[in-house]
Amino acid sequence: MQVDSVTDLCSEEVVTGSNTSESTGILYGLAGRQIALILVDQSYFTHVSPTEKHNKHQTSVYLASADADNDGFPDAGATPVAVLNASSTSKRSTR
Repeated sequence: MQVDSVTDLCSEEVVTGSNTSESTGILYGLAGRQIALILVDQSYFTHVSPTEKHNKHQTSVYLASADADNDGFPDAGATPVAVLNASSTSKRSTR
């Protein structure tokens, strides 16, 4: 793919329950300043304390050609070339 950089993830988190939330975001893999990959990240969060949450991520990776209408998003029905699953923990520092 010869991706030489990745953009920041742009997403919006919404509350889904008393201690849960989720977000959908998008970022791009760039090759020579051109979009080579479109990555759509779906994340699910469980807030375990005021300063910690546990995260599950599923990122679908699409080739730039999956965006035929050039709106920056994979077209309806596009098939990802890979689906990546990960988990992480977020901790907020307090004073």
